[in-house]
Amino acid sequence: MLNIDIIFIIYGILLIFVSSLTIIVKEPKTPKISIGANLKSMFSTKKNWKVYIFAFFTNIIDAFMTLFVALFILIQWGFVEPEGASIGILEENIDLYTPQSIANLLIAVGIVTGSIIGGRFADLKSRKISMYLGYIFCSVSFLLMLINLGPIMYIIFAVIIGFGAGWRSASYSAIMGQISQQYPEMDSTFFSLGNSFTNAGTILGLSISGVMFNVFGAVTSNYLIIYGEMCIFMALLQAIAPFSLWMIKSEEYEVKNVK
Repeated sequence: MLNIDIIFIIYGILLIFVSSLTIIVKEPKTPKISIGANLKSMFSTKKNWKVYIFAFFTNIIDAFMTLFVALFILIQWGFVEPEGASIGILEENIDLYTPQSIANLLIAVGIVTGSIIGGRFADLKSRKISMYLGYIFCSVSFLLMLINLGPIMYIIFAVIIGFGAGWRSASYSAIMGQISQQYPEMDSTFFSLGNSFTNAGTILGLSISGVMFNVFGAVTSNYLIIYGEMCIFMALLQAIAPFSLWMIKSEEYEVKNVK
C-alpha cells in the first residue's frame, strides 16, 4: 500500500504534467491593452464591488461540505467514533483514505451532475433563477443531513449535497463570465479576480465552521446535536448569499432572447 508521502509526490507530478499541457494550446495574438487603466477601473468602479461581494459569499460553505460533511458520513458508516467535537479511531492502523475518498467521490458525482444541469438551465432559462435554485439546493441538502435514516441514506444525501454545490458553481460561472465581458481586453483577469474573492470566502467559511464546531462541542457532547446545529448554521450562512446577488442588476449578466 502506498504511504501518504508517495501519494503526494505522485499527485504533484500529475499536477505539473497536466499544467504543462497548456503549452500545446495555441493562443491568438493579443492586441495592445491598457493594463493599468483596466485594473484601476476594476477596483474603482462601485458596481464591481457588488460583484466581488457576491463572489465572496457564493462558496462560503464549500469547505464545510468537503471536510465536515465527509467526516460525518464516515461517522455514520462506523469508521470513526465520535467523542463530542473530537473523533477516535475504532481500530488501530485503520485505512481511512479509502472510505473518505468514497465519500468525497459521492459528493463529486453530485457536483458533476449538478454542474451540467445547472449550467444548461442558466443558459436556456435564467441565470438569476438558476443561481437562486443553487442556493436552495445547497441549503436544503444540509437540512436533509438532520434526518437520521441510517448509513445507506447518507450516500444519497452526499450526492444531493454535491448536486447543489455543482449547480450553484455552474450558475456562478455563467454570471461571472457574462459580467467579465465588460472588460473585453482583460475578461479573464476580472473573472480570476472574482475567483480570488470566492476563495477568500471559502477560507472564511472554513474558519467560521471550525470556530462554531468547537462552540457547539463545548455545549454538548452529543455528536448528532453538534452536526445538526452545524448543518442549520451553514444553511443559514448560505442564505446570506442570495442578498449579494440581489444587489447586482440582472441586465448585467442575463442573456436575452436565448432559445
